[in-house]
Amino acid sequence: MPKIQLLEDCLTKFKTTLDADVKSLMSLYATESVKPGPPASWLSALLRSSCVLLVANFENFIEGLFCASLTHLATNNVVADKYPKRFRYWLFRKETHMRNIGVEAAKEYIELSQRLFNPVRALTLTELRLDDLKEEFANPTPSNVNWMAELFDEKDYVDRVTILVLGVSTKAKAAIGELAKRRNDIAHGDAMQKPKEADVVRLTKFCQLFGNQITKDVTKWTNKCI
Repeated sequence: MPKIQLLEDCLTKFKTTLDADVKSLMSLYATESVKPGPPASWLSALLRSSCVLLVANFENFIEGLFCASLTHLATNNVVADKYPKRFRYWLFRKETHMRNIGVEAAKEYIELSQRLFNPVRALTLTELRLDDLKEEFANPTPSNVNWMAELFDEKDYVDRVTILVLGVSTKAKAAIGELAKRRNDIAHGDAMQKPKEADVVRLTKFCQLFGNQITKDVTKWTNKCI
């Protein structure tokens, strides 16, 4: 399966950012937590901050990966009819309102259908509405990651993925759900959300390994369209 450089760049950037953000905070935590005396109160804040940054980077990576796939298709002049069918349905829905349409609106909808299901004409990058795609994705919950994959005609993707993390078989749906919950609890001021060092290490490793897997899968789905 040929690799796609845009997708590989997304994965590399994701891992680099994790090192710059999460790993640096965890290195500081490791250094300060072993000093003699009672632990400083801000050590817990380091772990909480690490969780928030981890999920923020994960969200940006997932969005960027799928957008890079679509950008690759557009720059390679892939005809509309080759794009994932559900993605084209999504584009159609974003641009139309099907109730109480007049004659002129119906004409526009027909023309839109002809564009999105054309076996000859390629879609332009502007027509892919990537900013709307990112906005609708919002948070990297299991259901939202599944939604993004479903636009590529892959149903219940997260439910089907299991990753070996630090020797433990880990269901992607459970790990991504934990990531989303921890981030939301912390971001909304839940002082009871106190991740441990082992939690951050485990979840970071999961994100790295899941990143490898989903990059491989999205590359496969993209190549099928060309």
